[in-house]
Amino acid sequence: MKQLSLVLLGMALSAFSFGQKLEVSVQVNGGLSRFGGVSASNSTVLQIYSSNTQNSGAISPYGKRFKSSYGASVQFQRVSKTDLLLGLEAGVESLQSRVNVRGVSITPAINTSSLGYRQASGQSDLRNDFINLQPFIGKRLKAGTFDLDVTIGSDIGIGLNSKEEGTATDIQGEQHKTSLELNNQSVDIRPRVGVTANYQRVGLSASYANGLVNYVNGYSNGAKMEVYSRVFRLGVLYRLTK
Repeated sequence: MKQLSLVLLGMALSAFSFGQKLEVSVQVNGGLSRFGGVSASNSTVLQIYSSNTQNSGAISPYGKRFKSSYGASVQFQRVSKTDLLLGLEAGVESLQSRVNVRGVSITPAINTSSLGYRQASGQSDLRNDFINLQPFIGKRLKAGTFDLDVTIGSDIGIGLNSKEEGTATDIQGEQHKTSLELNNQSVDIRPRVGVTANYQRVGLSASYANGLVNYVNGYSNGAKMEVYSRVFRLGVLYRLTK
Protein backbone atom coordinates (compact mmCIF):
# COMPACT_ATOMS: atom_id res chain seq x y z
CA MET A 1 0.00 0.00 0.00
CA LYS A 2 2.90 2.36 0.64
CA GLN A 3 4.07 1.73 -2.93
CA LEU A 4 0.55 2.46 -4.22
CA SER A 5 0.47 5.73 -2.28
CA LEU A 6 3.80 6.80 -3.77
CA VAL A 7 2.62 5.90 -7.27
CA LEU A 8 -0.59 7.92 -6.79
CA LEU A 9 1.43 10.84 -5.47
CA GLY A 10 3.76 10.73 -8.49
CA MET A 11 0.80 10.56 -10.86
CA ALA A 12 -0.86 13.51 -9.17
CA LEU A 13 2.27 15.65 -9.31
CA SER A 14 2.99 14.81 -12.93
CA ALA A 15 -0.63 15.51 -13.86
CA PHE A 16 -0.11 19.22 -13.24
CA SER A 17 1.95 19.44 -16.42
CA PHE A 18 -0.86 18.33 -18.75
CA GLY A 19 -4.63 17.99 -19.06
CA GLN A 20 -7.47 20.29 -19.90
CA LYS A 21 -8.28 22.18 -16.73
CA LEU A 22 -6.60 22.75 -13.37
CA GLU A 23 -8.89 23.45 -10.40
CA VAL A 24 -7.49 24.89 -7.18
CA SER A 25 -9.66 24.87 -4.04
CA VAL A 26 -9.32 25.65 -0.35
CA GLN A 27 -11.17 23.52 2.18
CA VAL A 28 -11.99 23.30 5.87
CA ASN A 29 -13.26 20.06 7.35
CA GLY A 30 -14.55 18.57 10.55
CA GLY A 31 -15.55 15.05 11.41
CA LEU A 32 -15.08 12.13 13.74
CA SER A 33 -12.12 9.85 14.35
CA ARG A 34 -11.34 6.85 16.51
CA PHE A 35 -9.20 3.71 16.58
CA GLY A 36 -10.13 0.21 15.44
CA GLY A 37 -8.42 -3.16 15.66
CA VAL A 38 -8.32 -5.90 18.27
CA SER A 39 -6.34 -3.78 20.76
CA ALA A 40 -8.43 -0.60 20.55
CA SER A 41 -10.20 -0.03 23.87
CA ASN A 42 -13.63 0.97 25.15
CA SER A 43 -12.23 1.53 28.65
CA THR A 44 -8.84 1.84 30.32
CA VAL A 45 -7.01 2.46 33.60
CA LEU A 46 -5.02 5.59 34.43
CA GLN A 47 -1.53 4.75 35.70
CA ILE A 48 -0.71 7.46 38.27
CA TYR A 49 2.91 7.89 39.39
CA SER A 50 2.61 10.03 42.52
CA SER A 51 6.26 11.15 42.45
CA ASN A 52 6.57 11.40 38.65
CA THR A 53 3.31 12.81 37.34
CA GLN A 54 4.75 13.83 33.95
CA ASN A 55 4.84 10.12 33.01
CA SER A 56 1.32 9.33 34.26
CA GLY A 57 -1.20 8.36 31.61
CA ALA A 58 -3.71 5.86 30.28
CA ILE A 59 -2.49 2.28 30.06
CA SER A 60 -4.40 1.92 26.78
CA PRO A 61 -5.01 5.40 25.26
CA TYR A 62 -6.22 4.18 21.83
CA GLY A 63 -9.97 4.53 22.18
CA LYS A 64 -12.79 3.04 20.13
CA ARG A 65 -15.01 5.99 20.95
CA PHE A 66 -15.38 8.78 18.40
CA LYS A 67 -14.15 12.30 19.08
CA SER A 68 -14.18 15.38 16.87
CA SER A 69 -11.47 16.00 14.28
CA TYR A 70 -10.76 19.11 12.23
CA GLY A 71 -8.42 20.40 9.54
CA ALA A 72 -7.77 22.68 6.58
CA SER A 73 -6.27 21.96 3.17
CA VAL A 74 -5.56 23.10 -0.37
CA GLN A 75 -6.58 20.88 -3.28
CA PHE A 76 -5.22 20.76 -6.83
CA GLN A 77 -6.93 18.59 -9.43
CA ARG A 78 -6.85 18.15 -13.19
CA VAL A 79 -10.11 17.51 -15.01
CA SER A 80 -9.80 15.82 -18.42
CA LYS A 81 -12.15 16.16 -21.38
CA THR A 82 -13.77 12.89 -20.32
CA ASP A 83 -14.21 14.16 -16.71
CA LEU A 84 -11.47 12.01 -15.20
CA LEU A 85 -9.83 13.50 -12.12
CA LEU A 86 -6.23 13.39 -10.98
CA GLY A 87 -5.13 15.47 -8.02
CA LEU A 88 -3.42 16.15 -4.74
CA GLU A 89 -4.74 17.56 -1.46
CA ALA A 90 -2.33 18.95 1.14
CA GLY A 91 -3.16 20.30 4.59
CA VAL A 92 -2.95 20.04 8.36
CA GLU A 93 -5.36 18.31 10.74
CA SER A 94 -5.95 17.07 14.28
CA LEU A 95 -7.44 13.61 14.78
CA GLN A 96 -8.83 12.71 18.20
CA SER A 97 -10.21 9.64 19.95
CA ARG A 98 -11.71 8.90 23.37
CA VAL A 99 -11.65 6.01 25.83
CA ASN A 100 -13.58 5.73 29.11
CA VAL A 101 -11.65 5.42 32.40
CA ARG A 102 -12.79 2.59 34.69
CA GLY A 103 -10.08 2.85 37.35
CA VAL A 104 -6.80 4.30 38.54
CA SER A 105 -3.65 2.46 39.59
CA ILE A 106 -1.52 4.54 41.95
CA THR A 107 2.23 3.88 42.14
CA PRO A 108 4.98 5.91 43.89
CA ALA A 109 7.32 5.79 40.88
CA ILE A 110 8.12 3.86 37.71
CA ASN A 111 9.26 0.24 38.31
CA THR A 112 7.85 0.14 41.85
CA SER A 113 4.92 -1.81 43.29
CA SER A 114 1.43 -0.37 43.02
CA LEU A 115 -0.08 1.21 46.12
CA GLY A 116 -3.47 0.01 45.02
CA TYR A 117 -6.22 0.04 42.43
CA ARG A 118 -9.36 2.12 42.78
CA GLN A 119 -12.49 2.12 40.68
CA ALA A 120 -12.98 5.44 38.94
CA SER A 121 -15.00 7.16 36.23
CA GLY A 122 -13.78 9.60 33.63
CA GLN A 123 -12.26 9.72 30.17
CA SER A 124 -8.97 9.90 28.33
CA ASP A 125 -8.61 11.78 25.04
CA LEU A 126 -5.82 11.28 22.51
CA ARG A 127 -4.98 13.94 19.91
CA ASN A 128 -2.68 13.26 16.95
CA ASP A 129 -1.65 16.21 14.74
CA PHE A 130 -0.58 15.65 11.14
CA ILE A 131 0.54 17.24 7.94
CA ASN A 132 -1.66 15.31 5.52
CA LEU A 133 -1.15 14.60 1.81
CA GLN A 134 -3.79 12.86 -0.28
CA PRO A 135 -3.03 11.90 -3.91
CA PHE A 136 -6.21 10.75 -5.61
CA ILE A 137 -7.91 9.76 -8.85
CA GLY A 138 -11.61 9.93 -9.65
CA LYS A 139 -14.50 10.65 -11.96
CA ARG A 140 -16.78 13.68 -12.31
CA LEU A 141 -20.47 12.92 -12.73
CA LYS A 142 -23.17 15.36 -13.82
CA ALA A 143 -26.30 15.70 -11.65
CA GLY A 144 -28.39 18.57 -12.94
CA THR A 145 -26.71 21.83 -11.95
CA PHE A 146 -24.29 19.95 -9.65
CA ASP A 147 -21.02 18.17 -10.38
CA LEU A 148 -20.33 15.08 -8.28
CA ASP A 149 -16.65 14.18 -7.90
CA VAL A 150 -16.14 10.57 -6.77
CA THR A 151 -12.53 9.92 -5.72
CA ILE A 152 -10.26 7.22 -4.33
CA GLY A 153 -6.80 7.83 -2.95
CA SER A 154 -4.74 7.54 0.21
CA ASP A 155 -3.90 9.83 3.10
CA ILE A 156 -0.20 10.10 3.86
CA GLY A 157 -0.26 11.53 7.37
CA ILE A 158 3.08 12.89 8.60
CA GLY A 159 2.92 12.99 12.38
CA LEU A 160 3.70 16.27 14.18
CA ASN A 161 2.82 15.47 17.79
CA SER A 162 0.65 13.19 19.89
CA LYS A 163 -0.79 13.95 23.32
CA GLU A 164 -3.01 12.03 25.75
CA GLU A 165 -5.00 13.83 28.44
CA GLY A 166 -7.09 12.02 31.05
CA THR A 167 -9.41 13.02 33.88
CA ALA A 168 -11.06 10.72 36.43
CA THR A 169 -12.69 10.73 39.86
CA ASP A 170 -12.05 7.61 41.94
CA ILE A 171 -14.40 5.82 44.33
CA GLN A 172 -12.99 7.84 47.25
CA GLY A 173 -13.84 11.13 45.54
CA GLU A 174 -10.23 12.00 44.67
CA GLN A 175 -9.70 13.62 41.27
CA HIS A 176 -6.85 12.61 38.95
CA LYS A 177 -5.51 14.26 35.80
CA THR A 178 -2.89 13.09 33.31
CA SER A 179 -1.13 14.80 30.41
CA LEU A 180 1.37 12.71 28.47
CA GLU A 181 3.26 13.24 25.21
CA LEU A 182 3.33 10.02 23.18
CA ASN A 183 5.77 8.79 20.58
CA ASN A 184 3.35 7.62 17.89
CA GLN A 185 3.89 6.58 14.29
CA SER A 186 5.76 9.19 12.22
CA VAL A 187 3.67 8.29 9.12
CA ASP A 188 0.11 6.96 8.94
CA ILE A 189 -1.18 5.54 5.63
CA ARG A 190 -4.98 5.61 5.22
CA PRO A 191 -6.73 4.50 1.98
CA ARG A 192 -9.58 6.96 1.43
CA VAL A 193 -12.79 7.23 -0.59
CA GLY A 194 -14.79 10.41 -0.97
CA VAL A 195 -17.46 12.33 -2.83
CA THR A 196 -17.80 16.08 -3.38
CA ALA A 197 -20.92 17.90 -4.61
CA ASN A 198 -19.93 21.09 -6.45
CA TYR A 199 -22.19 24.02 -7.32
CA GLN A 200 -20.36 26.79 -9.17
CA ARG A 201 -17.44 27.66 -6.84
CA VAL A 202 -18.74 26.04 -3.64
CA GLY A 203 -18.61 22.35 -2.71
CA LEU A 204 -19.55 19.97 0.10
CA SER A 205 -17.38 16.89 0.64
CA ALA A 206 -17.64 13.65 2.59
CA SER A 207 -14.98 10.96 2.96
CA TYR A 208 -13.88 7.92 4.94
CA ALA A 209 -10.30 6.77 5.55
CA ASN A 210 -9.20 3.43 7.00
CA GLY A 211 -5.66 3.32 8.44
CA LEU A 212 -3.21 0.52 7.63
CA VAL A 213 -0.38 1.42 10.04
CA ASN A 214 -0.37 -0.41 13.37
CA TYR A 215 0.15 2.08 16.22
CA VAL A 216 1.13 -0.61 18.76
CA ASN A 217 3.42 -3.18 17.17
CA GLY A 218 4.03 -5.90 19.73
CA TYR A 219 2.52 -8.89 21.54
CA SER A 220 0.57 -9.39 24.77
CA ASN A 221 0.03 -12.90 26.22
CA GLY A 222 1.10 -14.33 22.86
CA ALA A 223 -1.47 -12.32 20.88
CA LYS A 224 -0.47 -9.64 18.38
CA MET A 225 -1.52 -6.11 19.36
CA GLU A 226 -3.17 -4.09 16.60
CA VAL A 227 -4.58 -0.54 16.56
CA TYR A 228 -5.51 1.38 13.40
CA SER A 229 -6.98 4.83 12.74
CA ARG A 230 -10.50 5.39 11.39
CA VAL A 231 -11.53 8.83 10.07
CA PHE A 232 -14.83 10.29 8.83
CA ARG A 233 -14.67 13.81 7.35
CA LEU A 234 -17.19 16.43 6.21
CA GLY A 235 -15.86 19.53 4.49
CA VAL A 236 -16.75 22.80 2.79
CA LEU A 237 -14.57 23.94 -0.09
CA TYR A 238 -14.28 27.05 -2.22
CA ARG A 239 -12.86 26.86 -5.72
CA LEU A 240 -10.33 29.61 -6.46
CA THR A 241 -10.25 28.90 -10.21
CA LYS A 242 -13.18 28.64 -12.64
